[in-house]
Amino acid sequence: VTDVILPGLRGTDLARRLREERLARSVLLVSGFDPGALGLFVAEDESTPFLSKPFDVDKLQSAVVSTLNTPTARERYA
Repeated sequence: VTDVILPGLRGTDLARRLREERLARSVLLVSGFDPGALGLFVAEDESTPFLSKPFDVDKLQSAVVSTLNTPTARERYA
């Protein structure tokens, strides 16, 4: 789980690096910004799930479980 906007790095870039180096099966992006305002940050990595802030524990849990259960995440490191 990572924010879309990080100091000196975009969350989408972090997600790509983690996948390339096989350090993560999947990544969930989160942000307090409106998804439409993030356009370029999220659109270039449409395969990465996105969760808008604020969210409660139940929404986070659901998003994490859903992210981990995607076929892409399961197959990537099978």
